[in-house]
Amino acid sequence: MVKKKQIKKNNFFDEFGKPGYGLAFLGISISLISFSISAVADFNSHENIVAPVKLATDYISIASKIDNVDIEAKSAIVYRIKNKEVIYAKNPDEVLPLASLTKIPAIFTASKMLGKDTDIPITETAVGREGDTGLSYGEHFSFEMLSNLSLITSSNDGIFAIAEKASQLLSPKEEVFQDAISTSTATTTEEYLIAPFVKKMNEEMHKIGLDNFTFHNASGLDIDEQVSGGYGTAREYAELIAKILDENPDIILQTREPSIEAKTQNGFVVYGKNTNELVASTPGTFFSKTGYTDLASGNLAIAVDTGFNDPVIVVVLGSTYKDRFADAYKLYRAVFQSN
Repeated sequence: MVKKKQIKKNNFFDEFGKPGYGLAFLGISISLISFSISAVADFNSHENIVAPVKLATDYISIASKIDNVDIEAKSAIVYRIKNKEVIYAKNPDEVLPLASLTKIPAIFTASKMLGKDTDIPITETAVGREGDTGLSYGEHFSFEMLSNLSLITSSNDGIFAIAEKASQLLSPKEEVFQDAISTSTATTTEEYLIAPFVKKMNEEMHKIGLDNFTFHNASGLDIDEQVSGGYGTAREYAELIAKILDENPDIILQTREPSIEAKTQNGFVVYGKNTNELVASTPGTFFSKTGYTDLASGNLAIAVDTGFNDPVIVVVLGSTYKDRFADAYKLYRAVFQSN
């Protein structure tokens, strides 16, 4: 079984001040100092993504170093949560396709509607989504278990099942459903089934001031050759992750795990691997989400703890399938380099 890490308080950062965390951070610091290139050996074309590093707390110095980092991404940001400081930015306000990064705002929205133990059935329509993450028609999961599985493995089936359940709660009456689809860009019967939830996703983002987000589905899959399932900016995406970590971190913290064993309500187990293979070998990473489609190219968002109650969020959009990892971890490395 995968070892589960629990955060009892709602605010993830409240935990940093507890006795014993100083020793934990010291351990992270030691790991970072000795951290070597072997962590990313599988990415042979990017040998220098991660090299031996030393912690730094001088963010003015970091900013001057990180500005010189060469990345492939069209847009990127390094966002210091503590004081909402932007340490690095490359076209941070350019609206770009999010691909599967869309699944985070989907789960954020669903968490406001569904309890952790809410039963989510895997429908025949859900398993017809692109990709196979081991889900089968007729299985039932708790919302908490299915959301963790869907984020770690980037399951389109799982996200669709959650969106279906939420849409049913939003539209118990036909007229409410018709109102949702009248403003939807859905083009298939399957997309119409989750139109009320997608509308809710857009409303939730705009309600908290993240106005550059636009969603056409819950997964981020491309609608066609010209329209993506979700759009947003690197800046607003970093702000959203910071908000989730402050208000309801449990919904995304399991993404730091390299794998998951998700139990159905009947006790069967679905095993899945994290789509970011570097989480297990990158000290301090406590959030990760990948994304890739033809329109979006390669996207990646991570949150890394510096070891001094000073976490940062790194978001890269519009890179390539492999370079998204290179880009994010080049920026990660620069954050931790000393003068």
